[in-house]
Order: sequence, then structure tokens, then C-alpha cells
Amino acid sequence: MDTTSTEALARFRAQRDQLLAAGNRAEERAAELDVAEDCVVPEAEEHYNTLDTAMQRYQELLPELPISRCPFTDEVLTWAIDTVDLDGWFWDRDNPVRRFTGAVPPHFLALGGSMRVHTPLTWAPFLTVPGPGAPAVVPEILDDPDVVAVISQLSIGPHTGWPVTYWAPAAESCGNWSTTGAATTTTATSRTADPMGGTNRSPRPATTTSTSNPG
Repeated sequence: MDTTSTEALARFRAQRDQLLAAGNRAEERAAELDVAEDCVVPEAEEHYNTLDTAMQRYQELLPELPISRCPFTDEVLTWAIDTVDLDGWFWDRDNPVRRFTGAVPPHFLALGGSMRVHTPLTWAPFLTVPGPGAPAVVPEILDDPDVVAVISQLSIGPHTGWPVTYWAPAAESCGNWSTTGAATTTTATSRTADPMGGTNRSPRPATTTSTSNPG
């Protein structure tokens, strides 16, 4: 990583755990109040506001880190991602907190991912489904002979992640590492669609890809 990425990650680490703890406590307390009254009560609003504030700050601090390289130009692709652990809101399957990067290399098409998860797991108050346990690609994307998949390796806390990026000579869409599919799902979605939309496809081993060192 370059100096900018290293410093961004350090700033994120410095506040991440405190933000998660404050937000999760606020969400739990608000839910308790709502359940007690069987409806959304005004007393819960303060806690929901605390949660929103924590999530907004978490989103702002997500560090843009190098995750892949363009196979055509060797340009580095950076992505705003939580690499500290899977208990971060970035990895929440149902309500992820993410930030799209402003610009991507011109040949970038989509992003999928796989992860080998190691135990013991850090507790989180939400479900996380980071993908298959080994590098895999979406066959339908590679049906286009012009598309190239690049597999990189990225540590997510104690876990081993494999960002799978797809590139094409003329690419117009952008996708996101999904947390919505089953454990055997690799997802690539268009930026113009729901960025968290999942597709339940059975992945196949990546046999037609190249491996990249994103750093």
C-alpha cells in the first residue's frame, strides 16, 4: 500500500471499534424500546440518531485500498473496504454501509469475491455471507471472450479474501463484492442497478483467470 492508503487505514482503525460499539448499542436499545411499546416510540429516536451518526462516520472513514490491477494497463484499482474484520457494517448482508469510489480504471467491469473464513469468529449483530470458501468466478461473465478475470488476495482480519475483478476493453458497468448471496454465491452487479443485488449462481473454480498483486 502507498502512504495515503496506509494513513487512511490507520485513521479508520483508530475509530472503527468505538463507532461499531456505539452504533450497535444504540440500535439494540432503540429496538428494545420499540418492542416494549409494540411500535416506534419517540424515546427511540435519539438512539436511532446515534446509530445514523456512527454509520455515517464509519462510511466516511472507510479506507480506499488497492485490491487489484487492470490486466490491460496495469493501473491499480482501489476500493473503500473494511479489512479489519467481518464484524464491520461493510459486511452486513442486509444493511451494508459502503461508499463507492469516485473513479475506477476505464476497463473495469465488475467486482466479485470469495473468502476463507477462520474461527473463532468475531461476534456481530448481523448476518455476513462473504462468498465461497475458495476463489471462484461467475461463468456467465466470462462467456464474453473479451472479459478477463483477475484474482487478488486480501486479508480481512484473520480471514483470507479473494477479490475477483472483471475487466474488458470497453467496460461501462461497476459491481460490488456481494454480501447478499448464499455461501456459494459470487456476485457482480451493475452500478446502475441495486449495488447489493445478489445472484444465486453456483461458482466454478477459476481456471481462466490471472492472479494480481494489487500493491
